[in-house]
Amino acid sequence: MLAIIVGLALDVSWFNVTIGKRNDLVFADKNKEYGAFIMRRDYTNTVILALLISIGVLGSTYVVPKLVELLSKTDLVSEKLKNNFDVKLMDPPPMDEKTPPPPPPPPPPPPPTVKTIKFVPPEPAPEDDDEPPPPQDLLKDQNVDDKTQDGIEGDPPPDQIVKQEVEDNGIYEKTAIEEPANFPGGDDALNAWIVKNINWPGCCMAEKENGITGKVYIKFVVEKDGSISNVEVLKAPLGSKKIPQEATRVVKTLPKWNPAKQGGKNVRMYFTVPINFKVG
Repeated sequence: MLAIIVGLALDVSWFNVTIGKRNDLVFADKNKEYGAFIMRRDYTNTVILALLISIGVLGSTYVVPKLVELLSKTDLVSEKLKNNFDVKLMDPPPMDEKTPPPPPPPPPPPPPTVKTIKFVPPEPAPEDDDEPPPPQDLLKDQNVDDKTQDGIEGDPPPDQIVKQEVEDNGIYEKTAIEEPANFPGGDDALNAWIVKNINWPGCCMAEKENGITGKVYIKFVVEKDGSISNVEVLKAPLGSKKIPQEATRVVKTLPKWNPAKQGGKNVRMYFTVPINFKVG
């Protein structure tokens, strides 16, 4: 509607029936009080007035409810602020002074003393220490504590356990182990086993013909049960994929080792072995 009004206002051509010059010419020497002349003359103003009235009516349908809602909230908040709230708490029941309070329960009897054997983590001892640590065989199936004492046989009650054994799943380096892992028969037996089971040069004829030889360093983990895991290649001759693959295959088929021990318990340990692939 607004676009029509603007268009009529800007259109000054002869075809615009509302333009004043055309109306004056058409109705010259005629009765201008005739309805057609008045309608054409006042058409634009009438449309603008109708548009403004429509906008006002539509706007009031939105603005009036908002004003009513705003005024209602203001009155409600004012009424709440005027109210005084009194909070009354119930009085506690009266104390019966004739009945004395019950006595506290007696303390529970102490648990029986459990027989233990002293075993503490190893640490440097003074020169005058005459108490050697107990042998590992004596600690088997015994309760370990920070002191040796007599008592009943069996497991201690839960509230008397001094130290709770935590499984050690860390992987130690060879230099930090009290008893490192070893292949049954020693290093000579390990070398002999590798030489016997490696497929050289059958696995890598192309490398041998091209003069690609050298040492492969394989790192792996000796588990608590002596098995081999986490096999990886640290270093290998350049230009060959078959040589490190064959070295990895052989190490993965190694028989079980004697596991490493730390504090009398089996632990996991890293081990690195070089395997030499050479011509001849």
